[in-house]
Amino acid sequence: MKKTMLFLTCLIVQAFAASPMVIWQKALDYGSNDKIHGMAMDWPGYLCYTGESKDDSSRLIVAKITTEGDTVWRKTYPEGSNAIGYDLHVFSNHKIAVVGTEASTGNSRSLSLRYDLNGELIKALSTPAYAIDGPPVIAARNEDSCYIGVWGENLSGNDTKTAFYLLNALGGVVLTNGYYSGYTPLSGMAICSSGGVCIGRPPCSWEKMKNDLTGQGYHDYEETGFVFNATGVAINDQNQVYFCGDALKTVRDFFLFKWDTSGNFLWTAHKGYDLGGDDYCLDMSLDSASDCYLAGYRIKGEEEDAALVKTDSDGNLLWKWVDTLPGKQEIEAVEVDPEGYIYLAGSDNAGTNWNAFVIKIRQPLEISGVVKDSTGKAMKNFTLLVSGDTTLEVTTDNEGRYNLVIYNGGNYTLRPKQSGWVFNPVQYTYSPLAHRMVNQDFLNGKWSGIEEHPIPSQLTLDVDDAGIRFSLPSSSYIRLVAYDVCGRQAAVLAQGTFGVGNYTVKKPELEQGVYFVKLDANNVALCKKLISLR
Repeated sequence: MKKTMLFLTCLIVQAFAASPMVIWQKALDYGSNDKIHGMAMDWPGYLCYTGESKDDSSRLIVAKITTEGDTVWRKTYPEGSNAIGYDLHVFSNHKIAVVGTEASTGNSRSLSLRYDLNGELIKALSTPAYAIDGPPVIAARNEDSCYIGVWGENLSGNDTKTAFYLLNALGGVVLTNGYYSGYTPLSGMAICSSGGVCIGRPPCSWEKMKNDLTGQGYHDYEETGFVFNATGVAINDQNQVYFCGDALKTVRDFFLFKWDTSGNFLWTAHKGYDLGGDDYCLDMSLDSASDCYLAGYRIKGEEEDAALVKTDSDGNLLWKWVDTLPGKQEIEAVEVDPEGYIYLAGSDNAGTNWNAFVIKIRQPLEISGVVKDSTGKAMKNFTLLVSGDTTLEVTTDNEGRYNLVIYNGGNYTLRPKQSGWVFNPVQYTYSPLAHRMVNQDFLNGKWSGIEEHPIPSQLTLDVDDAGIRFSLPSSSYIRLVAYDVCGRQAAVLAQGTFGVGNYTVKKPELEQGVYFVKLDANNVALCKKLISLR
């Protein structure tokens, strides 16, 4: 199915000023000419990457590092293999599946490797029937098996075909399927939570396959005036399919698309993100809130700079970041860990050789919501307090809404600052703060120690043995104060914005004597005598 759109996309501007912070940037230099092409989380505490060592003949590299950038182990596929690693997956048992190509016998063939958690090779599998033209892709089906997709020429029939494999826990072939599928390579593969797998292709198309590797639908997309180059695919737990890449009009920019797994396009046009040069997007990742992270590099003049864009699940830009170091930086992989830290992997070249490198980034995250009293009225100019690794205050606007930005990874508590008010919930706790938190509402706000009753018809104030009672016919800011007979303030009994209703306040503990209780509300004052027998 082909979809053509006539809409022109407006580039999105940066949403707020807070910027990501680089925690560390480490060159993984082993004296060789290394490039990273793929990366995966090995949580908790580790990352794995694959790529190539380009000295002499290419050798595939696979390595494990800590999330602080320290190397645990690094392995190379045997000398003379002319092998390159492109993509990998880490299973829950910490075994690693790597896909790439090798050309030790002339034609480039797909290569699948399986390593244990210590980096020892368990299984190597090549596909001699296909001359591969384009990097293979991988996606895990479950906790011990994975799909592999390759594209190239069928040597037996000289036809361009796509081949798919399902490999078991030991790297052996369980299912295989090959079919004619056009003349474009694969740009990514992702598993649907409802079953099946989605495969992306440049310039901008995708197809869905069932678990048994039979086709289930093909979808193509065009948009007037744009040339697309799709490079990555991801699926969230709502079975929404995201495709990223770069789009060329007058300049090249990052782009993002969103579909459902039935092939319905969920936006009116693609979303574009201008980073100020010719921008190449090579990978994407989703966090648990379905926020999207697009990574690649920007070419501006003689420089190639690492580039990163974050959007919400609807493609609205949250922030963008460019790392302007000297030389060339080409980011090819991005991962986000469960605590919200971002990892970029790629290669840099400030001279004649490439060096693999990884960057760890701490990101700004938004917390937002609304504050309302027990009548549902928004509470404006109400102060909330953040405590924990950071301390700050935020005040609600005229609609009772608040918005604040703090960095991921910390432990925080968010609660009302003003004492005496009780809300549902009492507070929010983030341990740690890992992604954006929206709809963090404080509702049904009540002043503690006050019993609320049905709506009154007029402003009243009464004092008796049961306590101090007052009624508000309309929402208003009130001040309820006890004064002694000399007019000196003895106690503040209630203060703040109260909704329509009847309220009861406990009598204050005052020295023995005669006092007067004054209620100020809506420019009206009522006064009653209070006798304390203490």
